[in-house]
Amino acid sequence: MIRPVEEHYKTIRFPPAFVAAMRAGMESALADTEAAQRLLRKQLEDQLVTLETKEENLLDLAADATLPQGKIRARLLDIGRQRERLRSDLATVVDDLSDGEKFLEANLKMLEDPHALYMGASDEIRRKLNQAIFKLIFVANEEVVGDEINSPLAELLAAQHGFRAREAGLNKDDALDQALAELEHHSAPTTRATPKGGSCAVAVEDPLTGIDEDVNCITPSAVDPRRFELLTSSMRTRRATNCAKGP
Repeated sequence: MIRPVEEHYKTIRFPPAFVAAMRAGMESALADTEAAQRLLRKQLEDQLVTLETKEENLLDLAADATLPQGKIRARLLDIGRQRERLRSDLATVVDDLSDGEKFLEANLKMLEDPHALYMGASDEIRRKLNQAIFKLIFVANEEVVGDEINSPLAELLAAQHGFRAREAGLNKDDALDQALAELEHHSAPTTRATPKGGSCAVAVEDPLTGIDEDVNCITPSAVDPRRFELLTSSMRTRRATNCAKGP
């Protein structure tokens, strides 16, 4: 089981050109977004100041008993509602997006050479890598035949697919279509069928537990990505001849 998973890590590597393009685009987008957020904050704060001025003027008018007090109170209530909306909007403004940048950078870094990272990792680190990257991997006949990848790696892999399509000469719309198709593939993967009687395996939570020998091998089995490192060749005495499945 370990070998197919190790080989599958070669298929999700980000090429250097894509990583460089993503970093450049990310820096530009972050700069633009942060500038827009700062402008939005300034606009909201200015509107709050304007409301405060209006409120003070109305309070001064309210001191004159000859003026219509009902209208003044209604205006003050309206200003109060506007102030609450502005404060609510202000609370959603994010001036510093560096945490998001660090998160995306960590994901780019992880897939610069995931195979080398996986091969040199301990079982515990492999488990964490599997959990970080995959929701599911489908394995049949000692071969990975499909996967479901976590966000944002699924989106980044789709973007990479579109990037390669553009490099190959496709126009922007066709490249986008390919990227969206790739995203759908990794979000709701389809898998190749396996002939009846072909070997398939699913990970078990505990390698010492019992085995169910009645699994239908026509459909590839979904492997819990947390447990790949437990299914070593030393377990063959605990495996069924056709299919092995944990409880």
